[in-house]
Amino acid sequence: MDNRKLEDLQRSLDIRKWHDSEDNGIDMCRHYEFCKSCKFEADFPCARAYNRMELDKEKSAKKPEAAKKAPAKKPATKK
Repeated sequence: MDNRKLEDLQRSLDIRKWHDSEDNGIDMCRHYEFCKSCKFEADFPCARAYNRMELDKEKSAKKPEAAKKAPAKKPATKK
C-alpha cells in the first residue's frame, strides 16, 4: 500500500481513536481489534496494523475447514 493511502487510513483511525478516547475517558490506543497486529512502526502504525488484521481475516476465510471424518471402523476379529 502506498504512503498516501496509509496516511489517509492513519488519519481516519486517529480521528476515531480521539473521539472514542474522549467518549470513554481513556486513551483507546491498544484497545481495538487491529491493535493485536501492531508492531509499533514509526510510520502509520495503526494503518499498518489495520491492514495486517484485514489480511489475516482474508487468509483465514480462504482456508477451508478440514472436514471431520468418522473414525475408521475396527476390523472384525476372527474367532
